[in-house]
Amino acid sequence: MFRRPAPISLALVTALSLALVACGDDDDGGEAADTTTAATSGTTAAPDTTASAETTAAPDTTAAPETTAVELTGDPVKIMVLYEGSGAVATPEVPEGAIAAAEALNAAGGIDGSPVEILQCDLANDPNQARACGEQAVSEGVVAAVGPVSANAGEYFPVLEAAQIPVVGNVPAAAADFTSAASYPLYGGIVSASAGLADVLVSQGGATTISLARIELAAAAAIGIFANQSLARGGMAVNKDVSIPVGAPDMAPYVASVLEGGTNGVLVGLTGQDATNFIVQLRQTNPDIPISATTTEFAAVVEALGDLSDGIYVTGFFHNETTNPEAWETYVAAMEAAGFDELSGFRTNSYSAVQVVAEVLAGLPERTAAALYGALPTVQGVEVDLLPPVQFTEPKVELTPRVFNVCGLYQQLEGGEFTTLSDGFIDMFTGEPC
Repeated sequence: MFRRPAPISLALVTALSLALVACGDDDDGGEAADTTTAATSGTTAAPDTTASAETTAAPDTTAAPETTAVELTGDPVKIMVLYEGSGAVATPEVPEGAIAAAEALNAAGGIDGSPVEILQCDLANDPNQARACGEQAVSEGVVAAVGPVSANAGEYFPVLEAAQIPVVGNVPAAAADFTSAASYPLYGGIVSASAGLADVLVSQGGATTISLARIELAAAAAIGIFANQSLARGGMAVNKDVSIPVGAPDMAPYVASVLEGGTNGVLVGLTGQDATNFIVQLRQTNPDIPISATTTEFAAVVEALGDLSDGIYVTGFFHNETTNPEAWETYVAAMEAAGFDELSGFRTNSYSAVQVVAEVLAGLPERTAAALYGALPTVQGVEVDLLPPVQFTEPKVELTPRVFNVCGLYQQLEGGEFTTLSDGFIDMFTGEPC
């Protein structure tokens, strides 16, 4: 029986998030494209005002498509995209979603006639550069930063918080994401996914005894903790919490351990190749057992598994072409208009973050970082294309005071494609409709 360790730090999920976050925002299961295309939205290119390349925004290497359909006469509203261009959890695609959202906003009149201008800063998987990006955001006078997924969040958050510049749509990956007053993630990431991946085994897979196979990191115990919060409403708890070292050469003993005690549903939280190897061995041992999974390099895992991936349950956090075709078509059109072909990865998150910033700013008497910073804690029911209504007034998860939105979708793999199982978004901790 899983026993909750004590005490638990809010930073417990940090290493886990970084290990498994790569698939957290990838609603169609595709691996994030390796692209560093930098287009800048708005009527002017993002200014390069610093002497050092270490602190400049990503250069504008391609001409931005001209999409402005109305004259924009107000002062530019600057939003900075923070992203990791390299490193273990690289997210070079993040700027694309933000750029597409900004160009679509500008084509529709901007924010009350003011153009949205996207600046970019590559965190470079380096704490010094992360701090420099925060300082650049302050010097550039941005109203918000959007989209980061970074182990070095603790470097830029203090800088931005001191300047009252909020970070919207950060994907929780470091302790600061869960604690800073400037942190406003749009969804719960691995926190929500852990709860949902346990619940889907019960609600969709019919499992009554669930065990966990997860990476051998102390922080990975968080998967079981949040899974148990969801399972508790049915009087259940994780049966076996089996930690597996990275690169384990033989998965058979770990599979045997997971299946002890009558396990009839398995939640897999392992990195790429280990996830593939474990699921292959699990399928050979028990071909019909329900499996839910979160992993890095998800597309590669699915491809490597082939038919063995059929039936695996996953979670999603954004609308897709089946859950809201109209919203999805709007997103696709915006991406295409901005010159981007890839739709997966963290593009949907940064796209939505820019929309949230614009929606909140549009209701304020002034479009400044301080005004936005003051307004965000009162936000309820903000609607954008790809998300259920967003709120920032009430934390939803014990231990994580900056996780406000825990709604998601249950999906299942079949023939390498995803089918959405849930009827709309559901609260992954309570099972109730959102």
